[in-house]
Amino acid sequence: MSQNHIKFGGVGFNAKVPTTKINRFVNNLPETKKQSLFQVAEELKSAGMIEETKNFTHKHNKGVDYFVEEF
Repeated sequence: MSQNHIKFGGVGFNAKVPTTKINRFVNNLPETKKQSLFQVAEELKSAGMIEETKNFTHKHNKGVDYFVEEF
């Protein structure tokens, strides 16, 4: 499932379940729990559907993303 990757606040996440299961889960969340990407990501992480990666992204002064691997 690592092909499915999102990035939020410089932190990467990989899907641990199929996209259809994630979509169904998010669609069934109450509106109060999907007001922001942060809330949705936290719900998905708590449900074990996504996991944080060890790669973090940062922007340099030109606004281009680059990856930094944490050791």
